[in-house]
Amino acid sequence: APAGNAAAADFGAINRRLYPALLRLATDADGFVRRLFEPLTLQIIHWIVNPQRAAAADSMTMLDACVAATGDTEHAGLREFGARCLGEFVAYSIKHKSKTSSRSPHAVRSLLVRLYALARHPDGLQRLSFAFAIGACYRQLREDTDSLDESLLELIHNTLLALRLAQDDAPALGTADQLCGVLAHLKKMLLRTADRLRRTNPRRPMYKAGLDGPEGFARYLLAQSVTPHARARLESSRLFEEVCALLVEEQAVRPAAASSRWVA
Repeated sequence: APAGNAAAADFGAINRRLYPALLRLATDADGFVRRLFEPLTLQIIHWIVNPQRAAAADSMTMLDACVAATGDTEHAGLREFGARCLGEFVAYSIKHKSKTSSRSPHAVRSLLVRLYALARHPDGLQRLSFAFAIGACYRQLREDTDSLDESLLELIHNTLLALRLAQDDAPALGTADQLCGVLAHLKKMLLRTADRLRRTNPRRPMYKAGLDGPEGFARYLLAQSVTPHARARLESSRLFEEVCALLVEEQAVRPAAASSRWVA
């Protein structure tokens, strides 16, 4: 057993060097190299997220490499390919999810935790990378209602946080515009899964009470509607009106009137 542990540790050290190199080769300027290593990298991701494999350390090492590539400050092609790889991670994690499980796949949770670090980063380019990564993953996330139920409110919370931090970013960087685009997708997902999000779920990392209640998501949006950060304030206000329209019983009431009635 000690020899086996040592061998696993050796492979872990090798993989920490190997996976970043694979990602760079997959985005190499030489087309032949790129065509060789791009499908190879994606095939490795498909293989290591298979739950029948015993070693979870490999998938976390590759996940770290993909997140680092997504946040690369020099290579735009590497950032885009890193985001694409994260989308593959989510898609195959959900694909291999047990049909009897009602929990979000572990790889999805691990990915989101790493992406939230990008969302809170003081460097605008890192927050832009967060927006690219979510843009590459949201189509896969929306196919798994359990993952949405557990993570969607937290994901919107961190996206709004990144948007607040983006107020002082250079307009040419486009961080705020990309984050607003992400919020538009997340809002559609929220409206589609509102019935589940109204209910309490102790597995949620944030807003266990759901949309309503003293500690619910609607209260957070109300507080964000008076933030001094203009874009974040506008997006929070719009989303608050939509959420209140879901919480107020009268179906015909307009969102603006629904928010006033919910606050009252």
